[in-house]
Amino acid sequence: MTIYYASFKRPYLEQIVDFVLRHYAGVVTNVKIIVPNTITCSALQSVFLSRAPSGVSLLPNIIPLSSIASESDVSYKVPSESLEVIGYLEQKLLLIDIIKRYQGFDDKKFSLLQASYLSDQLIRLFYEVAAGDVDIEALPDIIEIDSAAHWTATTNFLLYAYNLWQEAIRNSEKIDAVTQQKLIFDIESRERDNITIMVGIISDAVYVKDFMKSLSGRKDGIVILPPFDPLKLADVISPVSPLYKIKSIIDHAGVKISDLQNIDIAGGASPAANIQYIQVENFFEEAELIVSLAIDVASQDRVAIVTNNRDLVNLCEIALNKYGYELQNMHGKSLLATKVAEFSLLLAEAALLGDVKKFTALIKTPFLFSDMVCQFDLKILRRPAIDDIEQLLEVVDASEDQAIKEWLGNLWKPLSTLYDFRNKKAQFADLVNVHVDVMNALSD
Repeated sequence: MTIYYASFKRPYLEQIVDFVLRHYAGVVTNVKIIVPNTITCSALQSVFLSRAPSGVSLLPNIIPLSSIASESDVSYKVPSESLEVIGYLEQKLLLIDIIKRYQGFDDKKFSLLQASYLSDQLIRLFYEVAAGDVDIEALPDIIEIDSAAHWTATTNFLLYAYNLWQEAIRNSEKIDAVTQQKLIFDIESRERDNITIMVGIISDAVYVKDFMKSLSGRKDGIVILPPFDPLKLADVISPVSPLYKIKSIIDHAGVKISDLQNIDIAGGASPAANIQYIQVENFFEEAELIVSLAIDVASQDRVAIVTNNRDLVNLCEIALNKYGYELQNMHGKSLLATKVAEFSLLLAEAALLGDVKKFTALIKTPFLFSDMVCQFDLKILRRPAIDDIEQLLEVVDASEDQAIKEWLGNLWKPLSTLYDFRNKKAQFADLVNVHVDVMNALSD
């Protein structure tokens, strides 16, 4: 059983195309390539047309992951009673009615507006529960005896809503989208009759990871993960790391890290994949992946990162400066006016004006949280009678933990400098450097 990964040294899509043309040129129409989204479909088709031999116009079947259910060779095999999927609006109306009838919160009922908003959240939650094969009925078992009353009440509400939602779907003689997708993937795994290549897909859904495991274990199946360094998988990976999901897929498939193969080196029956558009949890993960790609091609004079999202631009700027690379923000927006810089200024203000509660809350946000912040919280912040920053510093000074002392000392100077920038015009590069100093001080 083998899983492949792509090289950072060549464009991702070109690796896929070159492999397919090299190994499957004679049967290219019998190759199915599953990609994360429709944007990748169009991009991969364009690369095929640009790199295929002159006069060759036959292409493999390139589809996004979401379109597997619509493939003619799969959809006709689905039992007729499993074809009709309940629509989003229909689910929303069912849940609004369920929510409004609930009386478990001290006889307080939800308004129509509250029920409408909450129904959207529940649809997403129930989708994740189903996709992750989570036993929602087991929720009461994980509640400790001294758990807060509101958590118990919330759990009871979730079980009530989930069970009635499932019952309503059954009564409508329809199925939810996850149930249909599981059925489709099961059929695709068992009855596949073509060469299937799964490219650049990262998912938490258990049925998708099961499909990838099945695919990687068959001669006519190939899985190529996004570009990454396999050596980094040997370390303990935090759930907030961009590599966390990649490692979970590898572990789920039962593949050893040492068995991973670089698609550019592997000469057997497997193609490569690299998609510049990778599914991630948030902008922070996306920025880290983009920067890792940019650094590997930085031997060129210039590297362009093109996006229409200003927040993502700002995060890429910060990450690139951390590695000492010069950059120009083509949006022309001052970093000091961005949300990221505003957040850092709030952190500096909280520290320098003595607001220990605000400072504590800010460093615990997902953007800054790290192992060192966790240690700082456990060993310092949770002590009683720390009402202001001055007392906090006294506790740190009295501590025997040199790592925390050094970490906080390294943080304080750039915070002061960053706070000073609020009242003066600073050079863009200076501001970025100070901001990076703050981020580095808050990381391990």
